Amino acid sequence: MCERIKSVVLLALVLLSFYLTGALLFGQPYLETASSPDYEQVETFGRIRPQAEQVYPVLRLKTEENWLQLFPWTERYLPVWKTLQFLLDPSQLPESGEKPEFSSKQVEIQFPVAVEAKLWFHDSLAADLQIRKVCWFAEDAESIWYCDEGGKWWRAKGFTAPVEWETRLAALFKKAPAYTEAGTELLAPFTAGDAVVLLPAELPAMSMYAVAAESLDTDKLLRSFFINPALVRRIEERNGAVIYTDGQRGLRIFAHGELEITVPENEPGTRNLSRAEILQETAQYLHLLGGWPEELFLQSIRANVRSITYLQQLYTQEVVFRCAARGYPLVGRKAPLSLLFSDRGIIYYNRQILSLAEPLTEPMPLVAPETALATVAVNLGIRAAGMQLLSVEAIYFVDSTAGSPPVAQPAWLIQFQNRQVAVVNGFTGELITWLQ
Repeated sequence: MCERIKSVVLLALVLLSFYLTGALLFGQPYLETASSPDYEQVETFGRIRPQAEQVYPVLRLKTEENWLQLFPWTERYLPVWKTLQFLLDPSQLPESGEKPEFSSKQVEIQFPVAVEAKLWFHDSLAADLQIRKVCWFAEDAESIWYCDEGGKWWRAKGFTAPVEWETRLAALFKKAPAYTEAGTELLAPFTAGDAVVLLPAELPAMSMYAVAAESLDTDKLLRSFFINPALVRRIEERNGAVIYTDGQRGLRIFAHGELEITVPENEPGTRNLSRAEILQETAQYLHLLGGWPEELFLQSIRANVRSITYLQQLYTQEVVFRCAARGYPLVGRKAPLSLLFSDRGIIYYNRQILSLAEPLTEPMPLVAPETALATVAVNLGIRAAGMQLLSVEAIYFVDSTAGSPPVAQPAWLIQFQNRQVAVVNGFTGELITWLQ
């Protein structure tokens, strides 16, 4: 009886072996026909901003009396910009020309970085130019002028203005803030150089505001940044900051909300990226790492193509942003968002986006910009003579280094050609600080 049971068990094992062998040989689908495994979707923030919406220029109309100027953060900007975009699509191929010296009515489109017209018109005859400025002059009404990244001017003839073009321009800029061109005597001891320094025709009235810091979902950030969140370690620092790392990349969140990311292995790069690739990568990184809010605007792009002294900076791109609220830029000691990356990926990312909360004072007119310039001149002493001004603009200055809750202080931001930047209190006219 026992032997019979053993025989039955042995037979069953043999049959099971045949079945399993057949399943291995014939029961699995071919790799080409097998369904793909399901992976957890990467977390993202908002939508990916199209390249045509990443680079917004400053729009200006010069009239007989003054300049009318629209920034990307001022009211009625988008309708005017959409109307003027056709100036990037000339009817004839641009040809090299001398710098225009016209002084009458003109339209000016000033980009923060050099761009290609194909961002808006793929088949534009100016698509190959890296355009920094676009101009139309009433004294040369049948031409459109382009200034490229190197400062060289190009002229596209054959422009046919729309019906009642100048009347339409006046209607477009009807509610735009007015600015006057500062003369030599007003700017002394400084000079304007090749720049046109514009000052508000009327003193802006501004209030001090409390400041609110952006709050991001930490778990969502971890899932979007780390390939395998299970390998991530959490380290708490004495200053309240928290570090998350998997040994190759790190994410640091400070107690005051600032976000810092480092991935050293992606530095240096292996090739130079085109401007279109830089814009595309920038939008992708913001899509994964916090999003691109409406109050955030592109300020500059610096490409480090080659560096003999710092080899790790080979083929890297640094992109810097600025914020604006209630019609004026928010400026701090650090940019609200900056990122450094190469074709291998992101290297460094810093984010601290602030917004205006409740007002702390009633609106008050700022001191005259001439008063602010005089304050800076006194601070510089004999070094002020001959320094070239780049711009003077009203801002909210946010200083978060004092230890107390930061506030947005109305101020004048005075920029020089040598990249020195002075911040002057908008209510008292006293120098607050110098920025680099």
